Amino acid sequence: MMNAHFDRWLFRCLPAAMLTLGTIAPPHANFDHYQDTKFGFRFEPPNNWKQQAVSLNEPWIIAKFQCDKIDVSFETAWGTEHRAELLIFGFPAGGGEKNPFKAELKNPQANYTEYLQKRFGIDFHYEVENRETPLGSTTAIVNDVAVPVNDTYPRHGALRIVSWTYHLQDVDIVIQIEVVANALAKRRPDMDASFKSFKSIPRAEAAKNAPKTAISSFEELQKLTPEERKSRRVAMAEAAYAKVKAGMPQGWTASFEGRFYVLSHTDQKFVAKITGLGTAIFDWLDKNLEFIGKGEFVRKPILRICAESVEYQGLRRSEFWWGGTNLEIVTYKDEDDGSASSAFHDFNKAALRHWLSERDAEFEMSMPPWLAEGLYQLFEYSRIKEGNLIFPVNVRELDNLRDVIRAHKAVRAREMLTSTDPGPIHNNPDRDQHAALARFFLAGLGSKDAKYRDLFHNYIKSYRWAIGEIKKEGAAPIAEEGEAGNKNRREFWNSRVNKISDKAAERAFASMREPDWKALELDYYNSITIQ
Repeated sequence: MMNAHFDRWLFRCLPAAMLTLGTIAPPHANFDHYQDTKFGFRFEPPNNWKQQAVSLNEPWIIAKFQCDKIDVSFETAWGTEHRAELLIFGFPAGGGEKNPFKAELKNPQANYTEYLQKRFGIDFHYEVENRETPLGSTTAIVNDVAVPVNDTYPRHGALRIVSWTYHLQDVDIVIQIEVVANALAKRRPDMDASFKSFKSIPRAEAAKNAPKTAISSFEELQKLTPEERKSRRVAMAEAAYAKVKAGMPQGWTASFEGRFYVLSHTDQKFVAKITGLGTAIFDWLDKNLEFIGKGEFVRKPILRICAESVEYQGLRRSEFWWGGTNLEIVTYKDEDDGSASSAFHDFNKAALRHWLSERDAEFEMSMPPWLAEGLYQLFEYSRIKEGNLIFPVNVRELDNLRDVIRAHKAVRAREMLTSTDPGPIHNNPDRDQHAALARFFLAGLGSKDAKYRDLFHNYIKSYRWAIGEIKKEGAAPIAEEGEAGNKNRREFWNSRVNKISDKAAERAFASMREPDWKALELDYYNSITIQ
């Protein structure tokens, strides 16, 4: 305790000029306040609220804090737990493209109202709107928003979101606190004290010789050779590692573990378990799907491991497209602590997606539905047994397969492989049959029989060839950065799946005759009935 009090006293006695030396007070320091000399402000978070990690997917978020206590709302059917959360984010103000914060914040919303509309649609209303509050040398705009219980957000009770917007030079700093409505009264005194503690401070001079790492767009990367692309993407990954490490909150550690750069808020035993599984997945893909994007380098993704699910949910709001791929994976230590838990399920699929995106992002975005659904479900339940990656059949999947077989509604392998318009996939039996076909080719009889192994490899190669043919036609997605660009690319390739599938099937199965299809159907059918 003596050390903590001494640190606070010492900091308050430092001359103001010293405050400009660092960009942000180290997360591990025992200060009562948070400060950022890059943007030029400081404030005191509510008492005992802990600073949280900020994901790469939201560069406009400057800092995040979470209440140390859980509030419970009983407005939903099962009741929900919620930790009040404080976000600090910025909107570049004035200056147009010359604004010094525009490139750094990359805020996709123009103002706070637009942010609320994007997050909640029309499902919110203002309790207090644009009330101006004098605050020392500046003013703050207060917004008090109510979000009712509705079908869009059924997992939480009614929310209250209170924010103060502070006008600084070139930037509006927003401090927002989200709390369940029934806990607002007890949280309000601490919230108001925190809002009123905001002060502007001198800004630190930007280091003139600081290294700059340009983020290459997806389109720029596609024009490079694999070796050039590797060099550029590795540099961007290293910049990302440095950025997330610099922003680590108290209690987190950073280290390279296997094929991951790990930011951990949990114990080393769990870190070793989940990175061991992830490394096994990458190694298996390197060996068995090496013909996809051959020569492309798979970078070590940032794996952020939260201590528990509530902390994890705060980092799962959106995806981030860092130089043409999803570089960050977020998970948490599930109390189940087993590879059958939901945390492991989502992690396995994220690891698969990262590998595919690194090797061939356009293929990952445009895979035919049977293959996409099948691969992701296959890997969702993968685990390590006696040092090897295995793909056990989930009990629910097995039950659904038996049901469709009894009802004579099983989809033929030929139909899945050649269908150019599979339509929407709404039910588990469809997904389970897709997973069964993927298992047949990758881990079952089809992986052991050369003719089926070659057939599957040729199908994937033909599909990637067909993607190239579509690109030659000249149409291309709208080139944008960040999440918007990622969304544009996915929509573009999803709209062309049928055309790609048609071209791929025509090329891949040109030599297949009826006896060949009958043999495949029989072997595939036997593989799903003898399990």
